[in-house]
Amino acid sequence: GGRFLFDKIAGGQTDAVILYAGSAREAERLLAAQPDLQPEAEPVAWADERDEDENEAVIRSIKQYIETHLDHELSRKELANHVFLSESYISHIWHDATGCSLKDYVTAVRMERARKMLRETALPVSRIAALLGYTHFSNFSNMFRKKNRLSPAEYRKQFMEGRQGG
Repeated sequence: GGRFLFDKIAGGQTDAVILYAGSAREAERLLAAQPDLQPEAEPVAWADERDEDENEAVIRSIKQYIETHLDHELSRKELANHVFLSESYISHIWHDATGCSLKDYVTAVRMERARKMLRETALPVSRIAALLGYTHFSNFSNMFRKKNRLSPAEYRKQFMEGRQGG
């Protein structure tokens, strides 16, 4: 893949940003999605693979982004744009590092957060679904039942009964 250096203009300050892409054409496509980046004249280096530490930093950045943006759609494209990498590349390094797909990870984080909110808040289930990025309540409810073998309401009821009985 290619390693391309760009200047990111933010509030009058210029920061260097390195964009990794498989080709110059892919770099141009990624650049078009980042209007605040200005390309320098030439790519600064070429590398076949990113350094392992850089991949770990990318994984950490994606995990943090997911944790703080659960109310968004969190598409692969959005996550790739966040770290200035191609969708296929982040999918590859993500699966290598975690053993699961990005979609499965996002779902797992959402379900964990849903269980916590059902236990610790009195928010309506429909509100919890919306806060976790589900635009259709039925999608949330079906996924919750699939992953937990209970509906969200049944889960909350079972938890509350367990607390009162103990």
